Amino acid sequence: MSSVTGRARSRRAAAALSGALALLLAIPAGGAAAAPGAPPGSGGAPARGDFTTSFEEGDTAPLESTPAERGGAPWQQNVGEFVPGLPGSVLDRVGDVAASGENPPNETAANLADWSSATKWLTFARTGWITYETSEPTALTGYSLTSANDFADRDPRSWTLQGSTDGETWQTLDERTDERFTERFQRRVFELDAATEPYTWFRLDITRNNGSDGTQLADWDLSEDLTEQPARQPMVTAVGSGPQTVSWTNKTEVGFTGTRSLRYEGGHLGDGEAYATNVLYDDVDVRVGRDTRLSWKIFPELLADLQYPSTYTSVDLRFTDGTYLSGLRARDAHGTAATPGARAPARSSTPTSGTPCGSTSGRWPAARPWTRSCSATTTAAVPSARGSRAGSTT
Repeated sequence: MSSVTGRARSRRAAAALSGALALLLAIPAGGAAAAPGAPPGSGGAPARGDFTTSFEEGDTAPLESTPAERGGAPWQQNVGEFVPGLPGSVLDRVGDVAASGENPPNETAANLADWSSATKWLTFARTGWITYETSEPTALTGYSLTSANDFADRDPRSWTLQGSTDGETWQTLDERTDERFTERFQRRVFELDAATEPYTWFRLDITRNNGSDGTQLADWDLSEDLTEQPARQPMVTAVGSGPQTVSWTNKTEVGFTGTRSLRYEGGHLGDGEAYATNVLYDDVDVRVGRDTRLSWKIFPELLADLQYPSTYTSVDLRFTDGTYLSGLRARDAHGTAATPGARAPARSSTPTSGTPCGSTSGRWPAARPWTRSCSATTTAAVPSARGSRAGSTT
């Protein structure tokens, strides 16, 4: 049987609860429209005295992962490290990925190990297999499979999980028959009766699908400890590449005006509300008036969670009198409140799609109906959707 091989993408590079951001805080001059992150000297360049950034090398660098404070305490709750895969995932040890077949260039076997349900593996056969080679022998306690975006008749229905120490002789670790995925992008977790012996190669041998001439999956994750808990830590905001997720509206690792963007990620720890606000800039000095606008573009990446927690994201301002834009009942040009909790239900941002580059922008009226001079602290607040495993900030 023929096979194809590839390399798994770096897991840490894929921020499942993440987005790319460009900012503009401006007082339009002469009616000229300024675009977020417009390059200096362009027709849409910001007017003198405005503040703008798309986080490129020549732009003012933001503070990195700096929690905002209210009442002397961090403005964060129920937030921890971002875990893109299963608890105890070992996908960061996966190197070579091989398969019985695939559909290049975009539907290859390596997509199974990229921690993104927005990508998938597809082979035009009723059965198929995939193997992972890990960097060191690993014992498993469980694994997960995630259904792809379309065509339920391509879902695996029966399969065997196998392990090997040499890539040639295989031991059966788990066997499933007549399993069903009831939704698209559904992640199903399968716990083993006991931890396996350590193996360097793992193979998923799909022996039956739901009747199609093609077989597909979005993700195949492996865990060495399904009970592992994410560490409690502040939300992460740092300059990185553009979106990792492939979609029809973006190129991977490309920003809005160059190669950089602000990346955001975090995890929702357990039940209850989760939210976080990070300071991006604490030295912005812009005179705010009736015609001042705050505008940004954001690319929220798709997660396995269909409540789309990456879309619960907004940009806030703190004024010199201590008030916040989000607390002044400000609304954007579409009538949506300037809060993360309002923007997601309003579909202000759509994961991995939307306007060109997958971006959305909000333009906010001045926080005061009169002109005054104020310093603004730019922050981002991201409460996670209830039941989701992650929350983000921008």
